[in-house]
Amino acid sequence: MRKYLLFIWVSFLNLIEYRLNFVWSVAGTIIQTLMIYMFWTAVLGSGFGNGIYDRSSIGLYYLFITFVGTFASFDFFRIAHLINSGNLGMEIIKPYNFIIKEFAQTIPDKILKLSIMILIYLVIKYFGVNHQLSIIQIIFSSLAMVLAAVSKFYIGLSIGGLAFWFKRVHGFNALFWNVGGLFSGDLLPLNLMPAILFSVSAYLPFRYLAYFPVQIMLGKINFGWELLAGIGLQLIWVLVFSALCKLIWKFGMLEFDASGK
Repeated sequence: MRKYLLFIWVSFLNLIEYRLNFVWSVAGTIIQTLMIYMFWTAVLGSGFGNGIYDRSSIGLYYLFITFVGTFASFDFFRIAHLINSGNLGMEIIKPYNFIIKEFAQTIPDKILKLSIMILIYLVIKYFGVNHQLSIIQIIFSSLAMVLAAVSKFYIGLSIGGLAFWFKRVHGFNALFWNVGGLFSGDLLPLNLMPAILFSVSAYLPFRYLAYFPVQIMLGKINFGWELLAGIGLQLIWVLVFSALCKLIWKFGMLEFDASGK
């Protein structure tokens, strides 16, 4: 356990060392959120949405979507690069679990960015946005965010693991998340989509990677069967992505060449 805490600390020091990169990353996230908010303010002003959202609620929706996206994100590129360069060979012979190490290294970035987003939330509340998060909402939305983060971690490992067979895996990542962006609620709130697409999203994993945690934060989920069913489906998808990841890496390691590609 101590060595993984050291990995977390080293990752935090890297963030501090490359401060400008971190600041620009956060600034980009804030600017993107503001641009989406202004776009949807204009759209809602035209009467679209049947009154489901107003300026305040659509702003909160995209702020919370950014919350979840920031917390749950995982970069597949580093994994693919380790495989293509052959450097994975040095990682897997060292006295630690490579998978746990990779997850541990993402924690400082998640915490710092999430802290900034919470600060933004407090600022907009100070300037008059009326929204209250109950203790139950905080507990279950936090649980849902953690499960979304674990799912995205295994997805990232799986896509990165395709580098065992392909030199470039960016296309696989783009294809997966182009579909995911539509059905996760990142681009458009799912309850503004046509009814048939909204129904389809319930059977896909993407809904539980962003939209579901956000609906808990907004108080749109009934704290009963609907909530438990959502958490249960998140757990099922975690197991599915975990099994898929293990399968890809099991057969991928048979193809791995430490000399790189």
